[in-house]
Amino acid sequence: MASSSSSGQISVINPQFCSPHPVDITIKQNLSTRSKNKYAVTGVNGDILFQVTSGNFSGLHVPLFLLDPAGNTILTLQQSSMSMHSRWEVFRGDSTEYNNLLFILKRSSMFQIKTEYDVFMATNPEENNCCDFKICKKEIYAGNTKNIVIAQVNNFL
Repeated sequence: MASSSSSGQISVINPQFCSPHPVDITIKQNLSTRSKNKYAVTGVNGDILFQVTSGNFSGLHVPLFLLDPAGNTILTLQQSSMSMHSRWEVFRGDSTEYNNLLFILKRSSMFQIKTEYDVFMATNPEENNCCDFKICKKEIYAGNTKNIVIAQVNNFL
């Protein structure tokens, strides 16, 4: 469930992961096919902020886990095989129980030229055309319109 503070800060997972100023991070993909560690998210000093690991093979889709530096599971990401919109369900901790569902991410349209995703919080289960966040190109917007940018991706390579 997303919550807002008096400063207008939006917290989807936990306020400890919010920052009042822009944060530069680097996401590095681990190209080793044998490793469960798929990505490392590091700060400007090279310190690991998060890791993305894969779970054990259990059916059609392998779950992904977002871990903190101590190895604690923050989120579990599970791709739905019942959707043509590349639907991902994101749960709190290492759970896949629907009482721990935080949000659902899916492509805005089955056929896209530009990559665009809609994010529906667990408190918005109808998944109608009114998403809570929209991801388009390199920006994340609050709400269903592209008026309020809350995050950006800049390539500095």
